[in-house]
Amino acid sequence: MKKAIRVEVIREDDGRFLATTPQFPDVKVHGDTEEEAVGMARATALAVLAGMIANGEKIPEGIESSSPRLGRPRY
Repeated sequence: MKKAIRVEVIREDDGRFLATTPQFPDVKVHGDTEEEAVGMARATALAVLAGMIANGEKIPEGIESSSPRLGRPRY
């Protein structure tokens, strides 16, 4: 079953929002608004996912590529 990238957000003491993604633990971004933080976290997670697919790395549990043609680029 395919899953969306989940984003968790907390508001920090300085008023900024910290967004993280459990499927990609290294993705941690700050935003001035919750919407900005969520958008940046999703964009960063998708970039990480694209790199993983391009490099033939294992994709986190529950996230599947929707196209069998995705994989290492051919030059």
